[in-house]
Amino acid sequence: MPRPPLMRVLMLLFCLICAAHLPTASYAAEPVKIGVLAFRPKPQTMKQWRPLAVALKKALPEYDFVVEALTYSELNQAVATRQLDFVLTNSGHYVMLARRNGLSSPLATLALDEKDQAVTVFGGVIFCRAEQENINTLLDIKGKSVAAIDPESLGGYQMQAYELSRAGLRLPRDIKLLSTGMPHDTAVEAVLSGRAEVGFVRSGVLENLAREGKIDIKQLKIINRQNLPDFPMQISTQLYPEWPFAAMPHIEETIARRVAAVLFLLEDDKAAIHAMGIHGFVVPADYSSVEDMLRELRVPPFEIAPQVTLQDVWSHYRGEVIAGLLAVGVILTLGVILLATLRRLTAKHQIVLRQQHSLQENEEKFRTVADYTPGWEYWEGPQHEIIYMNPSCEAITGYSRAEFIADPNLLMRVIHPDDRQPSEIHRHDISNQEDGMLNFRVVRRDGGIRWIEHICHPVWGNDGVFKGRRISNRDITERKRLEAEVMKIRNLESLAILAGGIAHDFNNLFQVLIGNIQLAKMNTKESSEAFPFLETAEQAYGLATKLTNRLIAFSPGGDILPINIQPASFIEEETISALEGSGLVAEFDLADTLYPIKVEPPQFRNVIKQMVLNAREATPPAANGKLRIMAANVSLLENHEKQPILPPGNYVRISIEDHGCGISKENLPQIFDPYFSTKQRGSQKGMGLGLTLCDTIIRKHGGAITVDSEPGKGTTFHIYLPAVVA
Repeated sequence: MPRPPLMRVLMLLFCLICAAHLPTASYAAEPVKIGVLAFRPKPQTMKQWRPLAVALKKALPEYDFVVEALTYSELNQAVATRQLDFVLTNSGHYVMLARRNGLSSPLATLALDEKDQAVTVFGGVIFCRAEQENINTLLDIKGKSVAAIDPESLGGYQMQAYELSRAGLRLPRDIKLLSTGMPHDTAVEAVLSGRAEVGFVRSGVLENLAREGKIDIKQLKIINRQNLPDFPMQISTQLYPEWPFAAMPHIEETIARRVAAVLFLLEDDKAAIHAMGIHGFVVPADYSSVEDMLRELRVPPFEIAPQVTLQDVWSHYRGEVIAGLLAVGVILTLGVILLATLRRLTAKHQIVLRQQHSLQENEEKFRTVADYTPGWEYWEGPQHEIIYMNPSCEAITGYSRAEFIADPNLLMRVIHPDDRQPSEIHRHDISNQEDGMLNFRVVRRDGGIRWIEHICHPVWGNDGVFKGRRISNRDITERKRLEAEVMKIRNLESLAILAGGIAHDFNNLFQVLIGNIQLAKMNTKESSEAFPFLETAEQAYGLATKLTNRLIAFSPGGDILPINIQPASFIEEETISALEGSGLVAEFDLADTLYPIKVEPPQFRNVIKQMVLNAREATPPAANGKLRIMAANVSLLENHEKQPILPPGNYVRISIEDHGCGISKENLPQIFDPYFSTKQRGSQKGMGLGLTLCDTIIRKHGGAITVDSEPGKGTTFHIYLPAVVA
């Protein structure tokens, strides 16, 4: 955004100072609607998810959040007409809505709470009454009556249909389907009442009904039971990612990002997650397995039949293919006879040899130029067949040119899923024989992401016949990275310069004012009528300096409400909690009498927990199994090279030492960058948000974090927080 004029900023600051002495004006909150799929009865669904609206309102008071429990058809209609702002639904339904209505990529994935365990996956359950001796395997379901919620239900139909298709049964052809509609309870009731022989529900429904006292789970028999030791519920199918929380396309990125941040921290609000019966939300899962299943079943949004493959041709036209091969054999035989005849014509034979030699020389020149071109170059025929591709494709994508030539569809599959739609449109446009250019991402064989600049030109023969397209692909990943870095640096520099300049100018003025105020107080008796006015002016100075400091420390996250605490108990509690079940032991070295510190307790707990978890992850099993947690009172001096850049004074220093692999000198300056992480994910680094959030919170409390690390010997993080000293 362009930098606002200085006068406008000064007026804004003046208004803020004045507003601090006035009552806060009320304003109408903006309604934000969250649509939730009601796979249980609507009243029960509303009771479960209404606390989510309360928690979001508490974190983002400028908005009113409203939860609406909807069936499949109601949710489809609400999304299509954009009557919602956010959607929480099952994974398969989300894939369909995203394809048809442009929902965002998932902001977060739901984590259920099952026996104090965070469960981020779910599956389908196939069951019948326990006394039905004739139903024991998947194949026994053929011809039986089956109660299911709806063919659109992922956990209540599609997962089971996919499992049965792998066993050789096709749904609904091979069963008698009884669609009960929402909620899932209706399918259980249909089986227990005898209206259906078999039922489909998502995992957890039977356990919930049993806990609610509505059924005796011993009355039911699970078909195709999967014994998964890490999954706490009964299951009959594969596991798929839990429900995604996504934004509608019209939602601004700012509110979507803020809502996602609240979801990730929701697990700290014990009352809210207990009321919802969940563990919280985690980073978005990979939903490609759900897409693959829906494609296999050919259900929306993948109901269009796939292209015919060579295997299909062979299975349907085997006789014709064999006849064709015999014909080719006859032709080859005739060719051999013809070649023998031609060999008797010596003169003509020599001419042919010279022509062949010339062609070989020309081809060698072409191959030398094409094969040694660093860019990814290829020639695609009129029907998208690969006529030629140079070896550089393997350096960029990880796939060889032989693989591309054997499978032309690989060209589209390597394109990043988010870029396939514009690529398909571009491919259609170039089919109209026009020049074209497009930037998109490809996913390498090893999972890495590369940016490509793609340029197409039509190819015409001497006879005017269209012969396909000539394509040049250049790897511009580094250029894209540099562009992003430059933009980030420019934004940060602009903000820092503006905030720093204004704060510096005002602080100079405030120092003059406070000096004169304090001098006047020293020369004024407390009994004087003027003395209270001087004290009021001194308080106004404090408020003004706070406002300028807020301007300097401006960042997303809102105001903090700190209180004085004794840090020792917080440190011990959060350390023990974070190390629970890890096998690591915490060695505490806390000073007997630590200064109090002024912090917001939930944020301080989060920092300690995150830093200990960071040390836990960095400590390999082969280490000595200990983390050392230290805390001491320290006094920082001015211009000392061994201390962080903080005002001189008394601080509490909390140190967390691990014996992990350490951090290299090259990576050490970048560890608090949100776009950098020393953890490998595929071929990329990134999403180091934990340390970034810790650093942001500590700085907002007037402190700092430093780090000492030596590769191979471990890392120590030091947290400095201002002490409250009488």
